[in-house]
Amino acid sequence: MQKTLNLTVSRDSSGSTIERYLERNGVSGKMMAALKKSPENVLLNGSPSNLNTVLTEDDILEVTIVEKKDETPILPWDKELDVIFEDDEVTVINKPAGMPVHPSRRHPDTTLANALVYRYGKDTSFHCITRLDKDTSGLVLVARNRYAAAQLSESMKKHEIRKQYLAIVAGKIDQSGRIMAPIFRPGPSVKRCVDFEHGTDAITEYDPVKYCQNNNVTLLKVNPLTGRTHQIRVHMAHIGHPLCGDQLYNPDPGIMNRQALHACRLSFPHPVTKKPLEFEAELPWDMLDILRD
Repeated sequence: MQKTLNLTVSRDSSGSTIERYLERNGVSGKMMAALKKSPENVLLNGSPSNLNTVLTEDDILEVTIVEKKDETPILPWDKELDVIFEDDEVTVINKPAGMPVHPSRRHPDTTLANALVYRYGKDTSFHCITRLDKDTSGLVLVARNRYAAAQLSESMKKHEIRKQYLAIVAGKIDQSGRIMAPIFRPGPSVKRCVDFEHGTDAITEYDPVKYCQNNNVTLLKVNPLTGRTHQIRVHMAHIGHPLCGDQLYNPDPGIMNRQALHACRLSFPHPVTKKPLEFEAELPWDMLDILRD
Protein backbone atom coordinates (compact mmCIF):
# COMPACT_ATOMS: atom_id res chain seq x y z
CA MET A 1 0.00 0.00 0.00
CA GLN A 2 1.29 3.47 -0.79
CA LYS A 3 0.41 7.14 -0.38
CA THR A 4 1.31 9.77 -2.98
CA LEU A 5 1.73 13.44 -2.06
CA ASN A 6 1.40 16.09 -4.77
CA LEU A 7 2.86 19.37 -3.56
CA THR A 8 3.38 22.74 -5.27
CA VAL A 9 6.19 24.84 -3.84
CA SER A 10 5.16 28.30 -2.66
CA ARG A 11 7.29 31.45 -2.74
CA ASP A 12 7.92 31.15 1.01
CA SER A 13 9.45 27.68 0.53
CA SER A 14 11.67 28.65 -2.40
CA GLY A 15 15.31 28.01 -1.48
CA SER A 16 14.53 25.06 0.81
CA THR A 17 15.90 21.61 0.07
CA ILE A 18 13.39 18.89 -0.73
CA GLU A 19 14.19 17.22 2.60
CA ARG A 20 13.54 20.37 4.63
CA TYR A 21 10.38 21.10 2.66
CA LEU A 22 9.01 17.60 3.25
CA GLU A 23 9.82 17.84 6.96
CA ARG A 24 7.73 21.01 7.12
CA ASN A 25 4.90 19.17 5.40
CA GLY A 26 4.75 16.39 7.94
CA VAL A 27 6.97 13.70 6.48
CA SER A 28 8.46 11.92 9.50
CA GLY A 29 12.07 10.88 10.00
CA LYS A 30 11.26 7.21 9.32
CA MET A 31 9.50 8.09 6.08
CA MET A 32 12.42 10.32 5.06
CA ALA A 33 14.89 7.49 5.66
CA ALA A 34 12.83 5.24 3.39
CA LEU A 35 12.74 7.93 0.68
CA LYS A 36 16.55 8.23 0.77
CA LYS A 37 16.75 4.52 -0.03
CA SER A 38 14.20 4.87 -2.86
CA PRO A 39 15.02 8.09 -4.81
CA GLU A 40 12.69 6.98 -7.60
CA ASN A 41 9.82 7.79 -5.21
CA VAL A 42 10.72 11.51 -5.22
CA LEU A 43 9.87 13.27 -8.48
CA LEU A 44 10.65 16.95 -8.99
CA ASN A 45 8.79 18.34 -12.00
CA GLY A 46 8.41 14.76 -13.24
CA SER A 47 12.03 13.61 -12.81
CA PRO A 48 13.66 11.62 -9.95
CA SER A 49 15.48 13.95 -7.61
CA ASN A 50 17.85 13.90 -4.64
CA LEU A 51 16.51 15.13 -1.28
CA ASN A 52 19.30 17.74 -1.16
CA THR A 53 17.98 19.48 -4.30
CA VAL A 54 17.04 23.13 -3.74
CA LEU A 55 13.48 24.07 -4.65
CA THR A 56 12.17 27.13 -6.46
CA GLU A 57 8.71 28.67 -6.55
CA ASP A 58 6.06 26.65 -8.46
CA ASP A 59 8.16 23.47 -8.52
CA ILE A 60 5.92 20.39 -8.37
CA LEU A 61 6.89 17.53 -6.06
CA GLU A 62 5.37 14.06 -6.33
CA VAL A 63 6.38 11.92 -3.38
CA THR A 64 5.33 8.27 -2.99
CA ILE A 65 5.42 6.88 0.55
CA VAL A 66 5.32 3.08 0.61
CA GLU A 67 3.84 1.33 3.63
CA LYS A 68 6.21 -1.09 5.32
CA LYS A 69 4.91 -4.66 5.27
CA ASP A 70 4.03 -5.99 8.71
CA GLU A 71 6.15 -9.02 9.57
CA THR A 72 3.17 -10.46 11.50
CA PRO A 73 0.23 -9.66 9.22
CA ILE A 74 -3.16 -8.97 10.77
CA LEU A 75 -5.74 -11.60 9.91
CA PRO A 76 -9.05 -10.37 8.44
CA TRP A 77 -12.21 -10.73 10.55
CA ASP A 78 -15.65 -10.51 8.96
CA LYS A 79 -17.19 -8.24 11.58
CA GLU A 80 -19.57 -5.37 10.89
CA LEU A 81 -18.37 -2.05 12.27
CA ASP A 82 -20.21 1.15 13.16
CA VAL A 83 -18.18 3.47 10.90
CA ILE A 84 -18.92 7.12 11.64
CA PHE A 85 -16.57 8.60 9.02
CA GLU A 86 -14.03 7.35 6.50
CA ASP A 87 -11.92 8.61 3.62
CA ASP A 88 -8.52 7.68 2.17
CA GLU A 89 -6.69 9.09 5.20
CA VAL A 90 -8.70 8.28 8.33
CA THR A 91 -11.51 6.16 9.72
CA VAL A 92 -13.58 6.97 12.81
CA ILE A 93 -15.34 3.99 14.39
CA ASN A 94 -17.84 3.75 17.23
CA LYS A 95 -16.22 0.74 18.93
CA PRO A 96 -18.43 -1.55 21.01
CA ALA A 97 -17.44 -2.61 24.51
CA GLY A 98 -15.68 -5.97 24.59
CA MET A 99 -13.68 -5.43 21.39
CA PRO A 100 -9.90 -4.99 21.76
CA VAL A 101 -8.21 -2.51 19.45
CA HIS A 102 -5.01 -4.46 18.69
CA PRO A 103 -4.39 -8.21 18.26
CA SER A 104 -2.74 -9.98 21.18
CA ARG A 105 -2.03 -13.51 22.31
CA ARG A 106 -5.46 -13.70 23.95
CA HIS A 107 -7.24 -11.98 21.04
CA PRO A 108 -5.29 -12.74 17.85
CA ASP A 109 -8.09 -12.32 15.31
CA THR A 110 -11.17 -10.66 16.88
CA THR A 111 -10.07 -7.04 17.25
CA LEU A 112 -10.80 -3.72 15.64
CA ALA A 113 -7.60 -4.07 13.59
CA ASN A 114 -8.76 -7.45 12.24
CA ALA A 115 -12.17 -6.04 11.29
CA LEU A 116 -10.58 -3.08 9.45
CA VAL A 117 -8.24 -5.39 7.52
CA TYR A 118 -11.32 -7.32 6.36
CA ARG A 119 -13.04 -4.05 5.38
CA TYR A 120 -10.13 -2.51 3.46
CA GLY A 121 -8.09 -5.54 2.36
CA LYS A 122 -5.04 -7.41 3.61
CA ASP A 123 -2.61 -4.70 2.45
CA THR A 124 -4.31 -2.04 4.56
CA SER A 125 -2.27 -0.03 7.05
CA PHE A 126 -3.47 0.17 10.66
CA HIS A 127 -2.36 3.08 12.84
CA CYS A 128 -4.62 3.60 15.86
CA ILE A 129 -4.36 7.21 17.08
CA THR A 130 -6.84 7.23 19.99
CA ARG A 131 -6.82 3.86 21.71
CA LEU A 132 -9.57 2.63 24.02
CA ASP A 133 -9.48 -0.19 26.55
CA LYS A 134 -11.23 -3.37 25.43
CA ASP A 135 -14.26 -2.74 27.66
CA THR A 136 -14.53 1.00 26.97
CA SER A 137 -16.94 1.86 24.17
CA GLY A 138 -16.98 4.82 21.81
CA LEU A 139 -15.09 6.75 19.17
CA VAL A 140 -11.71 5.57 17.92
CA LEU A 141 -9.57 7.41 15.35
CA VAL A 142 -7.49 5.29 12.95
CA ALA A 143 -5.02 6.60 10.35
CA ARG A 144 -5.01 4.65 7.09
CA ASN A 145 -1.42 5.41 6.01
CA ARG A 146 1.92 6.41 7.50
CA TYR A 147 1.66 10.03 6.40
CA ALA A 148 -1.75 10.52 8.01
CA ALA A 149 -0.47 8.79 11.14
CA ALA A 150 2.53 11.13 11.36
CA GLN A 151 0.34 14.21 10.89
CA LEU A 152 -2.12 13.08 13.55
CA SER A 153 0.70 12.23 15.95
CA GLU A 154 1.86 15.84 15.60
CA SER A 155 -1.70 17.01 16.22
CA MET A 156 -1.76 14.88 19.36
CA LYS A 157 1.47 16.49 20.62
CA LYS A 158 -0.05 19.94 20.01
CA HIS A 159 -3.21 18.95 21.93
CA GLU A 160 -5.30 19.47 18.79
CA ILE A 161 -7.03 16.11 19.19
CA ARG A 162 -9.72 16.40 21.85
CA LYS A 163 -11.71 13.59 23.43
CA GLN A 164 -14.69 13.73 25.74
CA TYR A 165 -16.14 10.80 27.66
CA LEU A 166 -19.35 9.94 29.43
CA ALA A 167 -18.84 7.97 32.62
CA ILE A 168 -21.21 6.56 35.21
CA VAL A 169 -19.71 6.62 38.68
CA ALA A 170 -20.79 5.36 42.08
CA GLY A 171 -22.46 7.88 44.39
CA LYS A 172 -23.70 11.42 43.95
CA ILE A 173 -21.62 14.22 42.42
CA ASP A 174 -23.38 17.56 42.14
CA GLN A 175 -20.49 19.92 41.33
CA SER A 176 -17.91 20.17 38.58
CA GLY A 177 -14.34 19.39 39.50
CA ARG A 178 -10.75 19.02 38.41
CA ILE A 179 -8.47 16.20 39.52
CA MET A 180 -4.71 16.85 39.45
CA ALA A 181 -3.10 13.64 40.63
CA PRO A 182 -0.03 11.90 39.12
CA ILE A 183 -0.48 8.31 37.97
CA PHE A 184 2.03 5.51 38.50
CA ARG A 185 2.32 1.84 37.54
CA PRO A 186 3.78 0.20 40.64
CA GLY A 187 4.49 -3.27 39.24
CA PRO A 188 3.97 -5.75 36.40
CA SER A 189 0.18 -5.63 36.80
CA VAL A 190 -1.82 -3.46 34.39
CA LYS A 191 -3.26 -1.65 37.41
CA ARG A 192 -2.26 1.96 38.02
CA CYS A 193 -2.52 4.15 41.10
CA VAL A 194 -2.18 7.76 42.20
CA ASP A 195 1.36 8.35 43.47
CA PHE A 196 2.43 11.94 44.17
CA GLU A 197 6.10 10.97 44.53
CA HIS A 198 6.67 8.66 41.54
CA GLY A 199 3.72 9.30 39.22
CA THR A 200 3.42 11.19 35.92
CA ASP A 201 1.27 14.34 35.91
CA ALA A 202 -2.37 13.73 35.00
CA ILE A 203 -5.34 16.14 34.91
CA THR A 204 -9.02 15.26 34.53
CA GLU A 205 -12.00 17.61 34.48
CA TYR A 206 -15.57 16.45 35.04
CA ASP A 207 -19.10 17.86 35.03
CA PRO A 208 -22.21 16.14 36.43
CA VAL A 209 -25.00 15.50 33.92
CA LYS A 210 -27.54 13.43 35.84
CA TYR A 211 -27.91 11.77 39.23
CA CYS A 212 -29.86 8.51 39.28
CA GLN A 213 -31.20 7.95 42.78
CA ASN A 214 -32.47 4.45 41.97
CA ASN A 215 -28.94 3.07 41.56
CA ASN A 216 -27.13 5.88 43.41
CA VAL A 217 -24.96 6.70 40.41
CA THR A 218 -24.00 9.90 38.56
CA LEU A 219 -23.52 10.39 34.84
CA LEU A 220 -20.52 12.64 34.20
CA LYS A 221 -19.00 14.39 31.22
CA VAL A 222 -15.27 13.83 31.56
CA ASN A 223 -12.44 15.64 29.79
CA PRO A 224 -8.97 14.14 30.27
CA LEU A 225 -6.45 16.94 29.71
CA THR A 226 -3.61 14.41 29.68
CA GLY A 227 -3.55 10.93 28.20
CA ARG A 228 -2.36 8.50 30.87
CA THR A 229 -3.34 4.84 30.74
CA HIS A 230 -6.55 4.22 32.75
CA GLN A 231 -6.54 7.92 33.70
CA ILE A 232 -10.29 8.43 34.15
CA ARG A 233 -10.69 5.11 35.94
CA VAL A 234 -7.83 5.81 38.36
CA HIS A 235 -8.83 9.41 39.03
CA MET A 236 -12.49 8.71 39.73
CA ALA A 237 -11.56 5.88 42.11
CA HIS A 238 -9.07 8.24 43.78
CA ILE A 239 -11.81 10.72 44.73
CA GLY A 240 -14.10 7.97 46.00
CA HIS A 241 -16.39 7.68 42.98
CA PRO A 242 -15.14 4.68 40.98
CA LEU A 243 -16.70 3.78 37.65
CA CYS A 244 -19.60 1.37 37.82
CA GLY A 245 -18.60 -2.08 36.61
CA ASP A 246 -14.86 -1.40 36.85
CA GLN A 247 -13.45 -4.77 37.91
CA LEU A 248 -9.97 -3.26 38.38
CA TYR A 249 -10.60 -0.11 40.41
CA ASN A 250 -14.04 -0.57 41.98
CA PRO A 251 -14.23 -2.90 45.03
CA ASP A 252 -17.99 -3.24 44.43
CA PRO A 253 -18.45 -3.09 40.61
CA GLY A 254 -22.09 -4.06 41.01
CA ILE A 255 -24.58 -3.23 38.29
CA MET A 256 -22.50 -3.52 35.09
CA ASN A 257 -20.20 -6.20 33.71
CA ARG A 258 -17.71 -3.66 32.27
CA GLN A 259 -16.51 -0.18 33.22
CA ALA A 260 -19.20 2.41 32.45
CA LEU A 261 -17.04 4.55 30.19
CA HIS A 262 -17.86 5.76 26.68
CA ALA A 263 -15.84 8.02 24.35
CA CYS A 264 -18.71 10.22 23.20
CA ARG A 265 -17.01 13.09 21.34
CA LEU A 266 -13.88 13.36 19.22
CA SER A 267 -12.47 16.37 17.36
CA PHE A 268 -9.28 16.72 15.33
CA PRO A 269 -7.86 18.49 12.27
CA HIS A 270 -7.92 16.35 9.13
CA PRO A 271 -4.34 15.15 8.53
CA VAL A 272 -4.25 16.39 4.91
CA THR A 273 -6.84 19.15 4.45
CA LYS A 274 -6.47 20.45 8.05
CA LYS A 275 -10.25 20.94 8.11
CA PRO A 276 -11.56 20.67 11.70
CA LEU A 277 -13.69 17.55 12.17
CA GLU A 278 -15.93 16.64 15.10
CA PHE A 279 -17.96 13.50 15.76
CA GLU A 280 -20.31 12.23 18.46
CA ALA A 281 -21.53 8.80 19.53
CA GLU A 282 -24.57 8.27 21.76
CA LEU A 283 -24.50 6.24 24.96
CA PRO A 284 -24.77 2.48 24.39
CA TRP A 285 -27.75 0.58 25.74
CA ASP A 286 -25.94 -0.97 28.73
CA MET A 287 -25.07 2.45 30.14
CA LEU A 288 -28.51 3.90 29.39
CA ASP A 289 -30.11 0.98 31.19
CA ILE A 290 -28.60 1.77 34.60
CA LEU A 291 -29.58 5.44 34.35
CA ARG A 292 -33.30 4.67 34.33
CA ASP A 293 -35.14 5.95 37.42
